[in-house]
This record gives sequence, structure tokens and C-alpha cells, in this order.
Amino acid sequence: MKNIYAMERSYLETLRDNRRELFAVARTLKTADAIRAARDDLMASARINLTPKTAEEAAKTYTIDADGAAHIPIIGELTPAAQADACGAYTAEALTEYGFIIAATQAADADERVVKIVYDVDSPGGYVDGVDQAAQAIAAASKPTEARIWGGHCSGAYWISASCDWIVSMDPTTRHGSIGVACEEYNEDEALAREGVRHTVYTSTDAPDKRPDTATPEGKSKIVAQLDAVHRVFVSRVAEGRGVSVEKVTKDFGHGGILIASDALAAGMIDEVRGVSISRRNKPGVAGEKASAENAAKISGGHKVTTLDEFKAANPGVLEAHDETIRSAARTEGMKAEAVRRDGLTAFLGKTKEGDRAVAEAIASGKSVNDAMPALIAATIPSSLANDNAPEIHGKTPDTVAGTDGLTEDDHKAMDTFGLTAEQMKKHAKKEAE
Repeated sequence: MKNIYAMERSYLETLRDNRRELFAVARTLKTADAIRAARDDLMASARINLTPKTAEEAAKTYTIDADGAAHIPIIGELTPAAQADACGAYTAEALTEYGFIIAATQAADADERVVKIVYDVDSPGGYVDGVDQAAQAIAAASKPTEARIWGGHCSGAYWISASCDWIVSMDPTTRHGSIGVACEEYNEDEALAREGVRHTVYTSTDAPDKRPDTATPEGKSKIVAQLDAVHRVFVSRVAEGRGVSVEKVTKDFGHGGILIASDALAAGMIDEVRGVSISRRNKPGVAGEKASAENAAKISGGHKVTTLDEFKAANPGVLEAHDETIRSAARTEGMKAEAVRRDGLTAFLGKTKEGDRAVAEAIASGKSVNDAMPALIAATIPSSLANDNAPEIHGKTPDTVAGTDGLTEDDHKAMDTFGLTAEQMKKHAKKEAE
């Protein structure tokens, strides 16, 4: 097996068809230079994420948004060597090297400006060689990681995304899954035989399985056994990343097929679908979780979810200082509010004996100025009928022009403001006169 693919089926079929077409075109080119020039033109037309060669180049593999999230693109076919994959560039018009993902992840994780790493994914998967190293790099990141799926993340792309802490479908039409591996074989023995060419394979005595004859059932079974071994690694990585059992992945995650966003969410393959009402899997870090700390560590890869006690142990005094800051601010605000309350109440002192008693009662009871105001006005307003010592109401002292009911214009304003009746005010005025 020259190549083992972790790639969505329809893309693999397109890749195969395009490979044949490219080979046919290549046969029409007369020189190596012509072939090389055609290949270079093809690669130049594709979007290619190459593995950076320096730290400076690695720092340019991602962008940082206003929230401090580093965005790393995972697009097109995934490959260990993009420059050698002209067929992939022709099929997908986009290629991402596994080395690009690894270098970008490590650079973003070390970048002090970055608080979160986001992978913008639209990929059918790719080659098995290199995919698990990329998945391991994501799992090893110390910062929170999130995969945002824009079109699909199938096969090898899902292998990688499963290592993230959170997987988000950016709309309800995204595709997920295709968990499995495959290989292809082109047998040209019949064509060669027609041209008089005989093809024979020999292996050493103690290595009968080195070149299994895939024309026989036994040979095919040996190839499938090799694929099964790789498949087990794939499934175990998905189970680890999603915090579920291998049995659940095998039973519920599509059987190698593709699930639409809502079905993937229901199966537990992803955590959120945007564009519809948001749902979340019961995962550590989400309100309402019931998972134990041990399960939380397992689900997160053992490095992102911490309990409150663990946080306190790792950051002594931080929470206490934060709480004291909040308490101090609350005390200051409370003192300011109390000073304003007392100032408002004591403005009514010295008007009448009843008023002084009403002020003392309001202060002791904790009433606000608004709550105590009707009683204060009722106790002090009679003085406005006899002198100019009452507190200002509506910005001026009461005038001495009596109305038809014996009350001033400002007395009437006070009545309207504080809900007093003319009879109440006359009663207090009469009592004061006595």
C-alpha cells in the first residue's frame, strides 16, 4: 500500500478521476521542462498552507481577532507534502500540510497575545501519514482550542478536530464524520500482458506478507487487516478527544458515513450548531455539568479543565484578592449611599419639633429619603405657612400668597408631589398655630 487515506469517499473518487486525467495530459507533454512548468502552474493556482521554516514564518500562519483568538485555517486536502501533491491541488484547489497545523498550533500556544486557538476547518481529510501528529499537537496545547466547521470536516479532518475542546458547526448544513481509512490499488497486469509484458512479484521466504497477492481472497484480507489496525488508532483518538468510549464511536458516529450537523450533534460528534437554537453536550466547562473531575481531565486531554480547589492551589491568593476587591468596592458604594441618605434626611432638621422627630425616626429605620418624604413634609410644612425656614421645594421657598383654600402655590405643588391632601396640610397648620 503506497498510500492510506483518511479521506471522504466522494473526494477520494474525484481525486482518482483527476489523477487519471492529469496523467493523460502529462503524456501529451514532450519534455520534462514542459511537465514541470504545467505542474508549477497548477500548484500556483491552489491555496496551499505550507509548513513554515522559521519562527517568523510560523507567527504568520494565524491571525488574531479582537477577542484574542488565533485563527488557523485547515482547508482542502490534508497532506504531509503539499508541493508533491499536484493531483490534490487540482482536485481541491486547496492543500494544508500537517506540518503547517503543528507549527501554527505551537506558535499560537506560545504567543502571549493569544487566549484561545480556533481552527477554521473545511476539509475532506487526506493522507494518514502525519495526521495523528497534528492531532497530538492540538491535544497538547495549553490554551483552549475550538474547531469551527465551515463546510465539512471529514475523515482525517475529523481525526484532527476531535482533539479540540469544542467543535462548532457554523451552520446546519455542515458535514461530519467519514471515520475510517482506505487505500487503492491500480493493477495493470492485464494491460501489460496485452503488450507482451509479464509482471511477476517475488518475496523473501520469511516475508510472505510483504507483497500479498490482492487477486486472491487471502491477499485482500491481509490488506484489510492492515487498514483495520490504522482504523483502530483513528477510532481511539476520536474516543479520547470526545470523551466517549470506542464502542460509542463505532456504534453512533456514522459507521464511516457522513452525518449532517444536527445528527452529528445528537450523536455527540460535535458540541454546537449555529444558525439554529444552540445545544451543548454535557462537557466540562459548561454550566450544569455533572462530570467528575477525573472524567473532565480525560475529556479535555488532561490539561484544560481544573476544579476550583486545583485553581486555588495553582494560584494562591488570587480568588481571595478578587473577592476582597469586590467587597471593598461594595463597602465604598454603600458608605456613599448612606451619606447621601442622611444628608437628604437632615435637610429637614430645625423646622419643627415634629419634623425633627420624623427625621430621627427615618434615620434609625433605614428609610430612604423618598420613602420618608411624605411624613417629613407633613411634619414640617406648617412652618411654611408662618415663616421662611422650610426646605426648598421645587427650587424655591414657599411664597406668602394665600390661595382660596388658605394654602400657598408651593404648598399645592408639595401636595401633588407627595400625595398629601389639603385637609392633611390644614390640620397640621392648625395644630402648629395652637
